[in-house]
Amino acid sequence: MHYKFALIASSVFILSACGGSGSDDTPTVNGNKIPILSVADIPSELSKGQTIELTATASDKDGTITSVVWQQTQGPELISAPLEATTTSVTLLNAQSYKPVDYAFSVTATDNEGASSVKTLSFTARNSMDDISAARLLHQATMGPKLSEIQNAQGLSEQQWLDKQIALPINYHRDYLVKLNDDDDFKYISRIDAWWKAVMQSDDQLRQRVAFALSEILVVSDENSALRGQPEGMITYYDLLLKHAFGNYRDLLEDVTLSPLIGTMNALYASLVWSTAEAHSDLNSNGIYVYIQDDMNVLEKNGVSALLTQYNTLYFAGAMSSDTRQALLDLDAYFNEEQYRERVSYLLYMIAISPEFNVQY
Repeated sequence: MHYKFALIASSVFILSACGGSGSDDTPTVNGNKIPILSVADIPSELSKGQTIELTATASDKDGTITSVVWQQTQGPELISAPLEATTTSVTLLNAQSYKPVDYAFSVTATDNEGASSVKTLSFTARNSMDDISAARLLHQATMGPKLSEIQNAQGLSEQQWLDKQIALPINYHRDYLVKLNDDDDFKYISRIDAWWKAVMQSDDQLRQRVAFALSEILVVSDENSALRGQPEGMITYYDLLLKHAFGNYRDLLEDVTLSPLIGTMNALYASLVWSTAEAHSDLNSNGIYVYIQDDMNVLEKNGVSALLTQYNTLYFAGAMSSDTRQALLDLDAYFNEEQYRERVSYLLYMIAISPEFNVQY
């Protein structure tokens, strides 16, 4: 009997020492348990101009909470000084630019013995377009928005809409090129029909708008020119602009320079440049003739006059025939790759802005 009583007493002692059926994991400082602090969740992304509540809950197991203090640690000033309160309302600044704004706050709970706990809260405030803002942006950045597209853009920031558009797959115009009226070959009107269908039906409207802008800078034209009979080539060139619409401009210039279509287009100008450059002061002032002639003089001095024709092809045609490829390799001894690309880019730019070449076919 005494044995059983001793066993029961020992069991009770062990359970008591272990905390019984539960335990208290609250950290202590010099024997004082620090305050228990929590904050109400706030979405990681909010809209500029929105009013929110910062709420903290604090308790202390072996004493009392003497203060709960909010402080702002990041972002435009909403709380100018430490604010003692468990709950406070703040209104985020209205949109002043398209850029998102990061905010951060900290709250500190202190007990009657000076122990404290700290929690932090952070979020990003973005623009939130209304129907007017969305309509304005989409009229600028698309080929013409539908009402449903304007409605879908509402509530997004400008940056969020751009990010969504950039993430969309490319809708190439080649997929819309079809033979019309039982034609054996693609016709000029086939390309026109494909362009209209693509720009009106594609979801990647921002890319379509950028490619359209690029087509007015890096120009090829099938209006009354030799390219009129090459609708597949014209479509392929336009798809190249779609491919590079959001990419590196240098990569775009390289592909444009080596495109057979831009080669054919610029070849039409080659004789005009050489025959009229000396006679027209506007060309000389733009530097086209002088720039090319300097390069020719360098080649001549280095004894490579035989390469002048191929070099002219590199500047004006860019079509990657075997002769052109070999010319490019041979010229590496005199112009490194970076210099060549800089010169080609410069020439294409000068041609684009020169009034001599702003002609209608």
